[in-house]
Amino acid sequence: MASFRGITACNSAKVNDAGKVKDLMDLYVLTSDVNWKLENGFFTIYGPDTPYVELADLGGDECQDDSDHFEDFLRELAPFLENPLIVQSIGNEKCTFPLMGQSLMVMPDGRLFYRDLPWDERGFTESPYIPHVEEPVAQA
Repeated sequence: MASFRGITACNSAKVNDAGKVKDLMDLYVLTSDVNWKLENGFFTIYGPDTPYVELADLGGDECQDDSDHFEDFLRELAPFLENPLIVQSIGNEKCTFPLMGQSLMVMPDGRLFYRDLPWDERGFTESPYIPHVEEPVAQA
């Protein structure tokens, strides 16, 4: 069985209502080794894994839905963002090439944008870097 190992980081997005964001965070449970925090009016998500979010069991009944709700959480978070939240995850399976990665940008209006890390030659552009080569010094 393959096991994906990743790491997640994000910009810290300013929120306009910390109380409502905290209430929203209580409706979901991070089930991966990722942390989120709300501190001084900024929301951050980070950790040595990729985000996986489930619905919290608030009614005492056994929660039957164990699917990933990270995108749902982000859409509900969007109205409280004052600037876009950008979450990036990168990792690999069994320490093999290639790395896999994704950037996810959540706009305050609720739109989500994805960008995957290209892993083949179509994703490369030629570098304009030209190494400096010393000319041989002429002997007199």
